[in-house]
Amino acid sequence: MALVGDDFRLTEVNAAFCRLTGYSAAELASRTFSDITHPDDRDTDLRLARKAFAGEIPAYSIDKRYIRKTGETLWVALTVSVIRDDEGAVLKGMAIVQDVTDHRRALAEAQSELEALARDRDRILEFAGEGIYHVDERGRIGFVNPAAAELLGWSVSELVGKPAHELFHHMRPDGSSLPRDECPIHGPAAGPSDKAGHAGVFWRRDGRPIEIQYRRAPIRGEGARGTVVVFSDQSEQVRMERALLDARERAARDRLQAAEAERARWARELHDETLQGLAGLHVLLWSAARASNPAQMLERIQQAEEQIESEMEKLRGLISELRPAALDELGLTASVQDLAERTEAVYGIDVETRLELHGPDGVNLRLDPDVETTAYRVVQECLSNAARHGGASKVVVELARDQDEIRVSVADDGHGFDVSRDTPGFGLRGMRERVDLIDGRLAISSSAGAGTEVTARLPQAGGNSEGSTSPRSST
Repeated sequence: MALVGDDFRLTEVNAAFCRLTGYSAAELASRTFSDITHPDDRDTDLRLARKAFAGEIPAYSIDKRYIRKTGETLWVALTVSVIRDDEGAVLKGMAIVQDVTDHRRALAEAQSELEALARDRDRILEFAGEGIYHVDERGRIGFVNPAAAELLGWSVSELVGKPAHELFHHMRPDGSSLPRDECPIHGPAAGPSDKAGHAGVFWRRDGRPIEIQYRRAPIRGEGARGTVVVFSDQSEQVRMERALLDARERAARDRLQAAEAERARWARELHDETLQGLAGLHVLLWSAARASNPAQMLERIQQAEEQIESEMEKLRGLISELRPAALDELGLTASVQDLAERTEAVYGIDVETRLELHGPDGVNLRLDPDVETTAYRVVQECLSNAARHGGASKVVVELARDQDEIRVSVADDGHGFDVSRDTPGFGLRGMRERVDLIDGRLAISSSAGAGTEVTARLPQAGGNSEGSTSPRSST
């Protein structure tokens, strides 16, 4: 955190800001924020700061680069708001800064991987034996692969931009007209994504009908709307189903990765918004406490400070629930221990931990990030189920290394459930998906009145999970 005067000088900074920039508070007091800002980011930051101090905007948030005292460049998430007196005059600008260098680097790596996946996808679509095409909301073809063009008797370039229904699906099998508003593929009568293939007829360029099996999937994402249609003859059905199975597995992986990204995004939102407001009030009260005020006012202000600090601590706990910082910084063992202690405090149940996740040298073992995240989420879901639904009074959490596997075990003394029956919600299903995606194994043992034990065996190196890294050891 830093306070900036109307001359943009860094009048007050906390210790964390000094560590971030590498300068002492005295060194920073003689500098403006522009002096430590990357040259390419100065104009934007100055323009926004002038608007904030002029009252044109109440606050602003940007990602920018600092130049540390050592010359190193780092990315930060900056949130700036203006503190005014009772008459509206500007007192200070308050900046909250978070180091997001690793986050930006991870985003760049993820973007590179996505681009590689997109190239692989295009090659798969190009050489796929099934006919695949995409139509927009107007029914015009935006993409078509060579197999579809060959089956329909057209070239790829001739099909792109043309109305699909009017070109090759305008008649029923008996030759009668099929209006677009009655079309089960391209018209408003089309249903949701198909789970099974449907028979139909497409009409080739030369006027001959071809019997096809088709599947369709509406797309409603940002920047890509319409419908994707996959079609082939009966002989291609088996291979088509294999391709769709692969697509479902990829979609499941994408859903889990999107869920993790959403948790991280909410953590940042809470940090930038709610915590910033509390921190701003804290600074104002702190400033008032130092002024010449009656003793009673000083006492109340100090009490308010304590309350604000309590609320900030609660918010930090919520942020940790969304994406525990300890998981990235200290690893799985410390994160699970912290989770167990918070579960005891919140739900009043006894959580015993047996965390024996050590490397050959005796230090805590750091694992592939996907493995650590999966193990943590399994423990988190089991503790939540035991406390909220299982009626448990005691839970035992174990982490251990069995040769090349990581064993995660959570056992409670709750009322249990029938594992042969489907349960509502997505908790158990989500655990299975997470474990399956890194080639792990999940076993659930439970019966009425006998408690529940969940055991996950995870590959130490992360299985086939994309983007995995080698295991790490840390103290």
